Amino acid sequence: MQLSIVIPVYNVASYLEACLTSVTQYKGPLEIIAVNDGATDDSPAILSRWAAQDHRIRILTRENGGLSAARNTGLEAATGDYIWFVDSDDWIAPQALSILIEAIERQPAQMIAFSHIDYWEATDTYSEAQYLQSIPLCSGREFILQSHFFFTGAWSFLYQRSLFTAQGFRFKEGQLHEDDYLNFSLFGKVTEIYKLPQALYYYRRRPGSIITSTQYENVAKRIRSYLNLIQLLRGITDLDASFLQQKCEAYERNLFGLLEKYLKTSDTPERQLALVQEIKAVLPKRKLTGDAFRHSKWKWLLKLMYNYSSKGYVTLVSWR
Repeated sequence: MQLSIVIPVYNVASYLEACLTSVTQYKGPLEIIAVNDGATDDSPAILSRWAAQDHRIRILTRENGGLSAARNTGLEAATGDYIWFVDSDDWIAPQALSILIEAIERQPAQMIAFSHIDYWEATDTYSEAQYLQSIPLCSGREFILQSHFFFTGAWSFLYQRSLFTAQGFRFKEGQLHEDDYLNFSLFGKVTEIYKLPQALYYYRRRPGSIITSTQYENVAKRIRSYLNLIQLLRGITDLDASFLQQKCEAYERNLFGLLEKYLKTSDTPERQLALVQEIKAVLPKRKLTGDAFRHSKWKWLLKLMYNYSSKGYVTLVSWR
């Protein structure tokens, strides 16, 4: 039973050696697909050097298209029964591959989840292992109900390749939070998933790796990604409704926080209004009482987006 590791690579020369070292320390059969997503630094040379030393590494080169496009390129070329998406600035635990291969030989499933450890680069510190509880074999719906909290990073799951080949799932290109989009699409369809308690992945948190720009193009892309996620969750019928509502509300809070910063910039009123109208067309609706409105952190923003009635509430529709 072969396992494929897909590693998207874009301008990560400072981190790539550590990632490849962690993956290649397992000496058994393995397919390692490194997707050069149009890198302009020394990453291609590093990949070539490693591929010359380890025949398991295969390099695919494409024009820069972003993380989702690079992952899709890798999974389309993969031949293993299972796929693990490993980011090129992260690394995996020493025994990770042995543990995973033993797990899928013992109990094959469509998805296998596991814990991770955050590495904070700015302070050179590590978090405690995240979400250590194990979950026995269950459906995706049951997995969500049994998990008080779980991380949706694609690197925190091992995927059966048939989910992509037979059922056609792909990463949504041009979408930020693409891992959320994929996994929430999958959870309602997956009938076999379980979680191992071990921390098998090290997630590097880099200063400046999260987009913080308030320029229109960046803000619009981030807001549209949140709107896409809200629309996706509103259309799902085979997951717990209260869970979906909580996730929608969390995305909405993030969206409002982002919009608040953007509307305080000096961008043109026409572009600001157009983005507000775009949000109004999608946002879930509900009733917000006058008291809740008066204490809302985004009172001024809600007044801009909705009509505040004399009866003391803003009318928004139900989130469904």
